Amino acid sequence: MTEALKRLFRFDSDQIRRYVEKRRQQYPDLSNAELARRISTRKSVKNGLLSAGTGVFGVMTLPITITADAFKCFRAEAFLFKCINHIYGIDPDDEVVNALFPLIIGADSIAEFEGEIDAFLDAFWGSEENQSFMVNSLKKSAMKAVVKQVPEFATKFTIHQFGAGLTQQLLKGIPKQLSKMLLRSGGRKFTQRVAARSLGKAIPLVGAATGFAMDYYSIREKGKLAIQFNEEGILGWACDLFSNADPQIEKIADAPEANNSLIYIHSDSVFETDLSWIDKLRQSGWQGSIYHCWWDTTQIHALELAAAEQMQRSRLDFKKQSKVSELIGSHFLPEFVKHAINTPSITLMGHALGANAALNSLKAWDASLPTIKDVVLLGATIDDPPTAWSHYSSKVSGRIVNAYNVYDPSLNIVGQFQSEGEVICGLAPIPVAQVVNLDSSEKVGKSHRFDSYLDSFLAKQAGQVWG
Repeated sequence: MTEALKRLFRFDSDQIRRYVEKRRQQYPDLSNAELARRISTRKSVKNGLLSAGTGVFGVMTLPITITADAFKCFRAEAFLFKCINHIYGIDPDDEVVNALFPLIIGADSIAEFEGEIDAFLDAFWGSEENQSFMVNSLKKSAMKAVVKQVPEFATKFTIHQFGAGLTQQLLKGIPKQLSKMLLRSGGRKFTQRVAARSLGKAIPLVGAATGFAMDYYSIREKGKLAIQFNEEGILGWACDLFSNADPQIEKIADAPEANNSLIYIHSDSVFETDLSWIDKLRQSGWQGSIYHCWWDTTQIHALELAAAEQMQRSRLDFKKQSKVSELIGSHFLPEFVKHAINTPSITLMGHALGANAALNSLKAWDASLPTIKDVVLLGATIDDPPTAWSHYSSKVSGRIVNAYNVYDPSLNIVGQFQSEGEVICGLAPIPVAQVVNLDSSEKVGKSHRFDSYLDSFLAKQAGQVWG
């Protein structure tokens, strides 16, 4: 069954390119949406007429009709969808789109597609095979970062030993069982639709009219959905859920004589060139080296601007990036510290999902690594229970600081993603005596900016030597 479904999804990419290019030449002045609608109408009429032919003889040929309809309608919808994707610039050979295509073609609406993606995302991140793939990739990425920071490591390792790191397209390494899940999901949805449509052809001659109407409507609606997917950027969003760039880390301020190193973790590269915050750290009394760790989370930067109809997409973006931050904290950072940082102690500072990575580093830290002195969480998205925080506090030699802000617009949206009774620590104090809670609400206000949280935290340092 799986192989049969694969064949139904398989198309000659050059045929799609030639078809779209031919229509472009015929109608050079049409916009993407106008050209897509014209192609959709053309395909709807053509396949409606073909379907009418299978409905002439009614119930006597119904078993054959169902089979013919299943193959014909599926291929027509899939071909149309791929053509419209190509009109909008998505190559027919795009690996991630092709991997997700069974879910795409099986959906009758964007909301339904988002629901299917949600279920698949859980299975994807829950797969032991994928977890192992991610962990190994992150450790290789860490070693590449070590070579950049500690040149002598280049004599011990050659770059080909590190592999490609965290691949840009995680679905290239998709486990076989998840690939089958995708195919079954798309195939099941399509079969349900086709069976219902074919049963309308049981009456001779009447079945011909019914067949034309149903297939014409089905193809036309699929064309509309394909246009909507592309106009609203749904396909790009879905592909980004299964893509990720390598995390990065570099030393941005040296202090050879210091006994402590600070690693600032941020889920965005926005401060890669703007390093003015380093001066603020120095002025606050920090004397140690400073490292900057970041990874790309462009999907959820404007979380506070998410409209109601995009809330599901924002939730899935956050779910994906939370998992990525967990793995970066658990595997990438400890591996880097082990080989590249030789100070006796480490301070971890994280903002937003970077705070999530910092806490997961603390969870995964072992005795072979430098002591963790302090962990500073700025606008964190963590919802662990109080009992867990007592344990975390026992793993640091200094303190855990939780800077929270009840007005933070991004965190208030994230709070809506939590189960009943769960509260993220960026919105409220952690009720554990060992945690230093810093109310940043008045100083930060309705903002999620790192520099605002940092100013609030540093104001409490008041020139103390803390690094």
